[in-house]
Amino acid sequence: MSTKLVDDTKLTAIGNAIRTKGGTQALLTLDEMPQAIDDLPSGGGGFDWSQLQGITIQQHDTSNPITALDLTGMDTSGFLTFYNMFGNLTHLASLDVSTVDLTSAKALNYMFYYCQALTSLDLRTFDTSNVTNMSNMFRNCSALESIYFPKFDSTHLTVSSSVTDMYKSDNALAALILATDKTTVQQIPNSFYSMGLPTSTIVYVPDALVSDYKAATNYSYIEDRIKGVSELPQKYKTLYGLS
Repeated sequence: MSTKLVDDTKLTAIGNAIRTKGGTQALLTLDEMPQAIDDLPSGGGGFDWSQLQGITIQQHDTSNPITALDLTGMDTSGFLTFYNMFGNLTHLASLDVSTVDLTSAKALNYMFYYCQALTSLDLRTFDTSNVTNMSNMFRNCSALESIYFPKFDSTHLTVSSSVTDMYKSDNALAALILATDKTTVQQIPNSFYSMGLPTSTIVYVPDALVSDYKAATNYSYIEDRIKGVSELPQKYKTLYGLS
C-alpha cells in the first residue's frame, strides 16, 4: 500500500506560486520544483501587498541592529493600521517615510515607539485625515529633536485617548512643526500635558493662525510656546527645505 507524501492541492498551490513569481505558465514536475525555486528572481516586486492590513518590522538579531530602512516598493495604501510599525527599532537612525501611503490608515498608535536613535522625522507626506488613533505615536523617541508634520489633520481624533502620551519622554524635542499646510486650526481632544509634550518644545503653526491656535481649546495651555513657522530656527528650515 502506497503512502501519499504530498497533498495534491498543496503541491498545485506551490506550483502556482512559483509560476506567478517567475512570470511563467510552464508546468512543473515535482523533480523540477527545487531548481525552479532557486531560479526565482529576488526582491519583493511580486508580493501582493493588498493582502495585508498592516505590518510590524521587528529587530531579532541584536548583534546586527537595524540602523536604516529602504521602504521602496512597499505598497501601504491598503493598510488600516500602522500600529508599532517601527516600534522598538532602537538603533534606527535614518528613516525615509515619503513612500508610506496613509490612504486607508485608521491607527498610527505606537508607530515610532522607542525609536531612540532618530533625531528628526519628515512626515510631509502623512495625510492623517482618516486616522482615529495616534496615541503613543512618538513615545520614547528620546533623541528626536524635530518633527515636520505639515499635513497633520485631527478631523477624526475625537476622543481624549486617541492622542494620549503621543510625545511622552521625547525630552530632546525642540521643534514640532504642525499643520502648516492647513488653513484652519486642527483641534485636539486632549491637552498637550496629557499628550506628554516636553515643556521645552516649541510648536510652530501657520503664521496666519498663531492667535487662533493660542486661543484654541487644549492649545491655550501652551500658548507661550506657540509660534509662527516663519520663526522656525534656520537649521530646521534647512533640514526640511523651508528656507
